[in-house]
Parts: sequence; structure tokens; C-alpha cells
Amino acid sequence: MSSRIMCAASRSAVLAAARPSTLVRRSMSTADAAKPVPAIEPKSRMHGSYHWNFERALSVASIPLLVAPFIIGSHPLVDLGLGVVIPLHSHIGFGAILQDYLAVHKYPVAGRIAAASLYAATGLVLYGCYQFNTNDVGITEFVKRLWVGKQ
Repeated sequence: MSSRIMCAASRSAVLAAARPSTLVRRSMSTADAAKPVPAIEPKSRMHGSYHWNFERALSVASIPLLVAPFIIGSHPLVDLGLGVVIPLHSHIGFGAILQDYLAVHKYPVAGRIAAASLYAATGLVLYGCYQFNTNDVGITEFVKRLWVGKQ
């Protein structure tokens, strides 16, 4: 007897759940039906690949630039390469951190401020590397002096 009651109760619950609710119903006016649905363009297969290739190129370019001072010593072209590659590589890395933790769609104000600060800091670092390489001893000679302990 109790199984029949359970079956009847579950059957009525299923039927009640399947019945359309007045809260779910929505009438569609002819004005809404006449509006065209915007087409969603499919993403290109190349979407994001240029950015990925640029990141890999910076990583690969940093390898010979970090090894070259040990082979040829201090050279202005090596200093120029290091003064460009290291700040850009750092910019991409910090940009990924900001994209993960301060996404603009989630934190619109803080995300934009952080992104603008990152661009400003990267620009200042690039300018500082340029000034250091042209008006001072250069990056590789500076690191060499740090390791040797010369003033």
C-alpha cells in the first residue's frame, strides 16, 4: 500500500514539475520577434597565436642575450637587446597576472588602473634601460661589476 502511495506521489510531483508555470511563460510580441538576431562571427583559428608566437620569440631571444656577455664580454648591442627583451618579457608576465587576478570584466576600475600602471611602468623601465645603456656603463658591465665587487 505504501509503495502505491509513493508511486502516486512521485507521479504527481513529476506531472506538477512538467506543467508550465506562469512565472516561466513569456509572451513574445511581434516587435521582439521582428528584431534580427546579431550574427556571432566564429573566431579565427589564428586567434591568439600571434601573441603566443611573440611570447615565445621573446623567451627564445633572451637565451643568447643572457649567454653572450660570457662569450664576448660587454657589448652595446647585447645591452640594447637585454634592455628591450627583459622589460617586454616582464610586461607580458605581469600582464598575465593582472588578467588572471584583476580582470577588467570583474574589476572594471581596479583592472584598468592596474593595466595603465603596468604600461606606464614598462615604459619607464624601457626608458631607464636606454638611459643606463647610453649614459652609464650598460647592463652587462654593471652586472659584471656587481659580481666582481668593483666600484
